[in-house]
Amino acid sequence: MRHNNKINHLGRTHAHRESLFSNMAVSLIMHKRIFVTLAKAKELRCYIEPIITKSKTDTTHSRRIVFSKLRDKYAVTELFQNVSQKIGDRPGGYTRIIKTGNRKGDNASMCFIELVDYNELMLKDVKKATTRTRRSRGGRQKTIEAIETKKVSNAAIPQVAYESAKIVQLVGFREIYREQEIPTIESLLVNIPREKIIDVAKCLINLYKNADINGMQKFFSSQNKTLKDDFNNRFSKLQISKPNVSFNFCAIQTATELLKQSFAIPYKQQEAIEAGFEENILKAILVINDRIMDFKPKIPVSDPQEQLAELMVVNSFSQKDINNFDYNEVFREAFTKSLDLFEYISTDTYFTPIYQRFLGKLQINDYKEYITTILGLFGIIRQNVQQNKQNNEPEQWAGTFQYDPANDTDKLIHTSVLDYISIPVNKDVALSENEDYKVFRDKPLIKIPDSSYEIVNVGFLLERLFSSLYFDFKTIAKELDLSDFEGKYKENFMEKTLLCKYLEMINQSKRYMAMSSEDSLKISTSRGEPDYYLKSKDDNVILFENKDILINGAVKESRDLDKIIAEYKNKLLLKTHSNGKSLNNPKPEGIGQLVEQIKKIQGENAFWDKYVAKESKIYPVLVVGDSKILPDGLTFLMQKWYEERCFSEKVNTANLLQLIVMSISTLLLYSKEFEEKGFEHYFEEYYSSIKAAKERNSGDVLQNAVNATLSFSDYMQKAHVKNFVDIFNLYKGKLFPGHKK
Repeated sequence: MRHNNKINHLGRTHAHRESLFSNMAVSLIMHKRIFVTLAKAKELRCYIEPIITKSKTDTTHSRRIVFSKLRDKYAVTELFQNVSQKIGDRPGGYTRIIKTGNRKGDNASMCFIELVDYNELMLKDVKKATTRTRRSRGGRQKTIEAIETKKVSNAAIPQVAYESAKIVQLVGFREIYREQEIPTIESLLVNIPREKIIDVAKCLINLYKNADINGMQKFFSSQNKTLKDDFNNRFSKLQISKPNVSFNFCAIQTATELLKQSFAIPYKQQEAIEAGFEENILKAILVINDRIMDFKPKIPVSDPQEQLAELMVVNSFSQKDINNFDYNEVFREAFTKSLDLFEYISTDTYFTPIYQRFLGKLQINDYKEYITTILGLFGIIRQNVQQNKQNNEPEQWAGTFQYDPANDTDKLIHTSVLDYISIPVNKDVALSENEDYKVFRDKPLIKIPDSSYEIVNVGFLLERLFSSLYFDFKTIAKELDLSDFEGKYKENFMEKTLLCKYLEMINQSKRYMAMSSEDSLKISTSRGEPDYYLKSKDDNVILFENKDILINGAVKESRDLDKIIAEYKNKLLLKTHSNGKSLNNPKPEGIGQLVEQIKKIQGENAFWDKYVAKESKIYPVLVVGDSKILPDGLTFLMQKWYEERCFSEKVNTANLLQLIVMSISTLLLYSKEFEEKGFEHYFEEYYSSIKAAKERNSGDVLQNAVNATLSFSDYMQKAHVKNFVDIFNLYKGKLFPGHKK
């Protein structure tokens, strides 16, 4: 009998008990949460909390005392470097016990014990627990249990990324001028000087992008009150007929399309602006909006969420990489990838001649001069934007740039680079040559005869740091008669360099057994291995397949859902045609390759890991080069293709998880989070969010559909908001070694 003995020996000798708690304490420190019996958890709490208190004083003496208890140098390091920093202000109570019911078999009470400061879903409720008190001991206990239950309940309810959603539509010509025949854009713009249209495009981006009708009233000059009143009267009738739709006047793509149409009209020097200029510009904007919003739907499907997903795909397909993104974040992301790319091609045997020819074309000495030019240009734009914010003025992202060497004290900008990425204002560009704005993406600056440069689409300028370089290098490879450029770039750089580099960085602590495709080929020359393979200590398997794809510009502009879906299936599921020719033997791609690898594991034919259990949990991950190539809603359809492929290939889905779709930049951005908690933690959180969105009874079908169709990258950005500042500063040190700012 215990006779009031407060120590529970757990049926073990003293030495065995000490060893047990030492091992459990190490697991709790490393993993932040463990699953044990309630009796062990209560005793572990008494064992570990004094150790955590000791870690608040980081001295050699304290470390030695803690090490004598834990006997694990990695756990000691984690405790003093990370855990103690996070719990520094907490006076005690570092752990939480969450009961989970009784174990089958021996009916033992089971629970989770976790470090309270590491459960982010519960942190919001911590203050509530400390504000409600009762003098009665029994009452206080009930209150705490109710709050704890509430916390557990909140933790069990998955968080969705978007709390609301609404339909936003660009107002078009057909809806405003219903009784009029739709004019051609050329007839509206032919008598307006191109320089003036450039000014209008800049004004649209700076003042009216995503502006509702109230926000665009200043578009009308005081001399055109009649035009303004007529437009507002027509719009009022439209709003009455569609009360549930929010209308915007224009988007960034509207201004970009206006510019594209202007460059397709033969250039002529014009000084005077004819009467009716403002009305013609207004109507041209509305006609362009009609084109942007026009698409060819496919035969409706029975699933309402699938219908919405398809609608979202076709609506965002041609504009996701143009509209509505944070320029600062895009810049930092492109900057880091650019440095990785140039570091690779400047040392790789195949790419070295391409790199040297590139430098010669730009008349620069090394790649840093190219990057610093765009960096300096963006820095000036960003500085102007910040000054406008301070003065409570609209952001001015688009504008005119006049290079003055006297102001460039750091010699960041090189005019030869500016000229290389600029198009003369008097150059005509046929619409067929400018599909998906490929000329503007290649030449994002417009050069004026006075040697100034017009910057209209800042997003295209930032693409020049990374995405557009692919086409530069591809053209040079063709000039040098170098074969298989696409394979070398996508396989050797995007997969074997970038993907492997980021995953190795995440796995520094050796949480997973890791194997790249090159490692697999050392085991066997058979093909069909994953691009990267991870296996956890719990035998969970993560398969990575990397795909850096480009979508045909003509398909983009067709806005034909059948063509769009066929293009994605060909590049991400099953390759049935190449260069316009059908293949006799279709080849699995992306999702199809993941299913093949799963079949090998379940059939015990995974040559890259002969010890993997066929019952292992498998997380299939498709990594794409850029999240902007994934239109809204596509992830929902890709999951359906994945499930259908698993069914047709007779894959056992019992231990198979849903498809994860992410961009390669997500691996870099969240590298610390993945390293600390593991991929599975965030994958499971994402799955729960998607499931909750599908099952929610909020009544808002659109909101549920938006949350249910998010890619993993989009979910992480919404649920775990983070920017590239830290990563950018790390990479900036490579470009400016020793520079602290």
